[in-house]
Amino acid sequence: MVVLNFQDFIINFGYLAVIILTVLRSLGITTLLPIPQIVTLGTAVSFGLNPFLVGILAGLAITAADTLAYYIGSHGHKRKKLKIPFNLGKVFKKVPFNLGKVFKKGTFLWVFSASFIPLPLVFGLIVGSVHYDLRKFVLASFLSRMGYSLLLSYGVFYGADLIKMWINA
Repeated sequence: MVVLNFQDFIINFGYLAVIILTVLRSLGITTLLPIPQIVTLGTAVSFGLNPFLVGILAGLAITAADTLAYYIGSHGHKRKKLKIPFNLGKVFKKVPFNLGKVFKKGTFLWVFSASFIPLPLVFGLIVGSVHYDLRKFVLASFLSRMGYSLLLSYGVFYGADLIKMWINA
């Protein structure tokens, strides 16, 4: 099977394509894949995939990528194992307003609201570098990324119907 373009990839691989494209985008591979999340989810939903499943799978994929970023950020001081050229914790301690203290004192609601913003890798790296509680981070990331993905997929699903009704009126 030969995949010719983005739409063919989603048509041929369905939900697996949503997972793959979402993980790649979440890991910050934007130079190879400059496709916004709304385009990925919107294309999947417009080709007949269930918007609920698309949102759930995309939320899980983004959470997995965030957890990987957290792991890299939290193990940045072990440069020999992961081959990371710098210690993120030391970098953030040099910021004038001590970013480490800001993140460590952040509550679950703060982490939830901050991870609702689609920042690839950056947020997980920062939170991991200051050793925020992993369970709280994963739960907050999961809930917010799931909400974000469901909002996008259902927004496209119902938005397309509204546009069709408006055009045909």
